[in-house]
Amino acid sequence: MTTATAPQPVPPRARPAVVTMYTGMALTALTTILIPVFIASATDDYTDYISMAYPKLGADKVSNYQQTMVIYLVINGIVGILMWLWTLRSAKKGKRSVPVVASIAFALGLTLSLFNLLIKDSTGYAALSPLLGIAGLLPCAAGLAAVVMLWRARPFGQA
Repeated sequence: MTTATAPQPVPPRARPAVVTMYTGMALTALTTILIPVFIASATDDYTDYISMAYPKLGADKVSNYQQTMVIYLVINGIVGILMWLWTLRSAKKGKRSVPVVASIAFALGLTLSLFNLLIKDSTGYAALSPLLGIAGLLPCAAGLAAVVMLWRARPFGQA
């Protein structure tokens, strides 16, 4: 018969990193929520941006492009939140592997954010507006800080 064990407290060395990871997750959630709001409120500016990049597209296709970008960026945000949760869970348990896990999650997040910021389409224009690309880098700052804190806080307890 198994008995339920009480949740273990966050190891003291990991507390600053855990707080930083919650901040990063909040930034990820905030940017994920604000992307559709930004595109909806800046519809004319974003429509002009897309129309300038793709002068042959009609209004319907520009609208489809906007919707596709919103869906793509929201999915990116959801995956980011899941990565934060996974890393937080490992850090709260004090697992020894958490610095490696956090480093990999950070590298993936930074790579995707830089891709979103720098990717250009066949017309030579950025696929996303620069503001959206830069917003995606905000959680990466927290990720970098968390990774540094986790590596400095080693060794962790469990394997």
